[in-house]
Amino acid sequence: MTERVLVTGGGGFVACHLIQQLLASGNVVNTTVRNLTNRTKVLPLLTLQKQYPGKLYLFEADLLVDGAFDAPMQDCTVVHHVASPFLLPEKIKDGRREMLEPALLGTRNVVSSVDKTPSVLRVVMTSTVGAIFGDYIDVLHMKNKTLTEDYFNTSSTLETNPYHYAKVEAEKEAWRICEKQTRWSLVTINPGMILGPSLTPASDSGSLFLLDEMFCGYFFYGMPDLSLTTVDVRDVAAAHIIAANKVDAQGRYILAEQHMISFVEIAGIVRRLHRRP
Repeated sequence: MTERVLVTGGGGFVACHLIQQLLASGNVVNTTVRNLTNRTKVLPLLTLQKQYPGKLYLFEADLLVDGAFDAPMQDCTVVHHVASPFLLPEKIKDGRREMLEPALLGTRNVVSSVDKTPSVLRVVMTSTVGAIFGDYIDVLHMKNKTLTEDYFNTSSTLETNPYHYAKVEAEKEAWRICEKQTRWSLVTINPGMILGPSLTPASDSGSLFLLDEMFCGYFFYGMPDLSLTTVDVRDVAAAHIIAANKVDAQGRYILAEQHMISFVEIAGIVRRLHRRP
């Protein structure tokens, strides 16, 4: 039986891959964008509509507007909540107003629509490994000095890392609301830095901004001696689908390659593959 699913933030880096994989698997997909007149954001979705006639439906919905997801969610059995506010660190002036409040309100609005939609049985939420730890030293205090899904980031603050702080609070809010009912279940995907090919020319992905800065020969953080957990965007999309379809999937799932990679190594790869004229 063909299922109808909702993907929020359809014009995003992860969401575009998720929609493509869902359509290829035979699903009917509803997806939302903040502004349907934003041609750059919508164009990749229109391309997918042509490839899968009658299978992809676009809706305009603002994360910050109460009830905006009621109509897009109708008759859906699964909600993939991928959309999330993002700003480059150097552009954040007020962490509470620009990151925390929109992240919390957006989560509440989406989950409120889930509560009003009896067909929805599972919500898969895109979180981040940054919701599990904030600084690498945090891992030293974890059991067996090993990062696991049992932990929440307690070291990031609105001042030191407002994006990760907002993601932590948004995920916790989703879990709080989920625990008040029994009809639908929640699974969160907590990926490292997401890399890979983009299906959209315009995305607010932090990973893409990072690579774009490297392509341009500028990097806001300089070149710190720091390594990152990474994961391919196509694997992130596939993980969402598995989390939605496996009845026994529950809780949180870290997604990351087995080995970490440093900024210097990333820069070396970029330099090798993207030589400037």
